[in-house]
Amino acid sequence: PIILDDKLLGDIINGIDSKLDNTKIALNDLKRDIVYEWWHDTLTKPLSDKLSNILGQYPSESKYTPIMKFCFQSILEMPSWLSETVVEPIGNYAASFYGRCNEPEGKLDAIRVILVTAASTSNSPVQKNFSDFVSQKLINHTPKDMEAIDNFIVENTETQCFVKFREQYVKYLFDNLIMQRLSNPDERIKSLFVFCFEKKEIIQADQRKKTLTQIYLNETLLQQWKEEILNYAPTLGETFVLEICTHLIAKIKTETNEATLNQYAEMLIALSQHITVDERNSVVSQFMGCIINNNLSTRKVAISNLEKIKDLGQTIFKT
Repeated sequence: PIILDDKLLGDIINGIDSKLDNTKIALNDLKRDIVYEWWHDTLTKPLSDKLSNILGQYPSESKYTPIMKFCFQSILEMPSWLSETVVEPIGNYAASFYGRCNEPEGKLDAIRVILVTAASTSNSPVQKNFSDFVSQKLINHTPKDMEAIDNFIVENTETQCFVKFREQYVKYLFDNLIMQRLSNPDERIKSLFVFCFEKKEIIQADQRKKTLTQIYLNETLLQQWKEEILNYAPTLGETFVLEICTHLIAKIKTETNEATLNQYAEMLIALSQHITVDERNSVVSQFMGCIINNNLSTRKVAISNLEKIKDLGQTIFKT
């Protein structure tokens, strides 16, 4: 078998070209593939140094050129973490490039590179600085971008730095963006709400329940976050769903706005499917009582939803 020794692999690394010529970059790709095929940890420092040196030759680059992409992709695909000696130069370069670049792919790869530099160092302040930079920048990205970075992190969850960053970032996003915008959500905030709520190992059940409780107890929030209540309340158990159903019954008995009443009835019917038969029959009985309520709007909505309610309370209406 062919054996490539350290000297030959080192020569291949030294032969990686920093020029923008597409032919040379294609050769760089081939050289990198050879090095990675025969990789061992003694190659970490020379390759880290080489990539840092190439990036240093383009201090003002603002476009995600092929040579930039080669360097960033080489860092992201390297079988080992970066050499400690280049962590700050490469991390600082990627952070600076992020600010100059307007191309989404370049900005996202810069974030990934910064996360790699954070994972490559044992220096806690440096690690924190790079992690904080990513948190501050990523919060302004689209939910799709956040998912892309989250997928990258999940691929590296054997690394404690990545696990810690993901936990801190999701909590930061939830506490400092979503919770501050509960009363004024747009589609982005709602998408981020889903992004965070799906991270059940980070946003624990108690916190999810507390948030949904805050929503359903506020009439305005309940109408704004109706779909999220319907989607996520059932994941927190029958007892919690029953609490919401009981609250909705009480609102239906007193609300006068017909449109709001219809929303409450729609939510009640949907949520009642996630409680026990006995609890559901109790809810149905209370709703049926609204047919003789003194509130004309309540009676009207109760009657208009009679067939749907009867379908839920089949054990009551069996003959």
